[in-house]
Amino acid sequence: MQSTANLKIASYSFRWRSLCDDLNRGTDTIVLQLLVRDNECPQSRTQKATVKIIVVPPPVDPPPVMQCTRSMGTNSVLVRWIKPAAPGKYFSHYVLMRKNANNTWDQLAIVTHDSALVYEDNTALENEQRNICYTVYPVNICGLIGDTAPFSCTVVKNITPPAPIYIYTTTVKDNRNILLQWQKSKETDFFSYSVFKMDEHNGSNYVLYKKHISIDDTTLTDEEVNVHNSVYCYELKQTNDCGAMNPDAFHSCSILLKGKSRPFIHTLQWNEYDYWKNGLNEYSIIRKEPELEPIVASTTHYKSADWTDSHLNIENGLYHYTIEASENNSIFKSLSNTIELIQSPLLHVPNAFTPNHDNVNDSWNPAPVFVKDYHLQLFNRWGQLIFETHDKHHPFTDEFMKDPATCDVFIYLITYTGWDGSTHTVKDNVTLLK
Repeated sequence: MQSTANLKIASYSFRWRSLCDDLNRGTDTIVLQLLVRDNECPQSRTQKATVKIIVVPPPVDPPPVMQCTRSMGTNSVLVRWIKPAAPGKYFSHYVLMRKNANNTWDQLAIVTHDSALVYEDNTALENEQRNICYTVYPVNICGLIGDTAPFSCTVVKNITPPAPIYIYTTTVKDNRNILLQWQKSKETDFFSYSVFKMDEHNGSNYVLYKKHISIDDTTLTDEEVNVHNSVYCYELKQTNDCGAMNPDAFHSCSILLKGKSRPFIHTLQWNEYDYWKNGLNEYSIIRKEPELEPIVASTTHYKSADWTDSHLNIENGLYHYTIEASENNSIFKSLSNTIELIQSPLLHVPNAFTPNHDNVNDSWNPAPVFVKDYHLQLFNRWGQLIFETHDKHHPFTDEFMKDPATCDVFIYLITYTGWDGSTHTVKDNVTLLK
């Protein structure tokens, strides 16, 4: 007891913890009578007070989200639901129920939150013909039942199509196959990927090519292609457990490179690659020559799908070209097929030279262009071999002659090959003038 302005006040504190049994009293209000007595002499004083406690039922967790059922056979159904957030303070368990085709109900399982949220019902007889439905409801620690989840049934399904799947790239691989890479599905009820294919050369429509049932399997290598002859286009769709497939789909096509060779010029053409969300950054034209590293011969930008190479290396007559498309602000690229273009060999042979050391025509040097192998033999008028070389750029001067003459005529025999496999022989004479 404490005194305040001659008034006596009693202070007391306590804590009340309700039990589930308090919900069964027939009323939601608990009344407590408090009696306070002091120690005054000669006679103590008493005071009564009433405390009312309103008991509120503990909350029940929301129901989980049911996924579509999956038939595992004539008499077996796989039932799944999405694990909700962390359970509430008063959560106890879930109850899995089955509604049979004759409208009777069966309790299949009691599932705690930490249990696997998958149940295989092996007593779902003729589930593909008879509409059997499943639902789950939560129960709290006082046995109070929450709302039931929407039904998931074997025949009548609530179908919501999944989202489209984005294709990261379609690229030629190893110059003979096509590699497809796509975005991993975010669907919680994922069932499969379906890859549809179209061959533009044959004017066909999209047809189902492959199915992938693993959500992590996001690549495909198509070996049933001719990358040098046709453009191959692909659509990717996903199916959920309800059997729903996204109606709209991203598509992507391979790059087909074609080229023509004319004297000292190569022209390239390819189909545009315009399937990326971020748009095309550029096309790189990659050129490879024998015994040399590949180089980027040029770059060209959007809507430019042709190029002319007029800066050919006359030392080689064999060229390989590949187109590499790259996406803006991305690591993804798409390669075309690699083509081979060949320049026919050419040879210009002067018919005279003047080794008088005036730095004008002092040597005799045939000019091979796009020549692969080369063999030169030079004979004097008596048929004696006076000079021989396999070096395309090794000139002949009168220094090679033991007895330089003022004027003379020589016979040459030149055999050379081209990168196209052809072999050529030239025989004629050259005059030395002084």
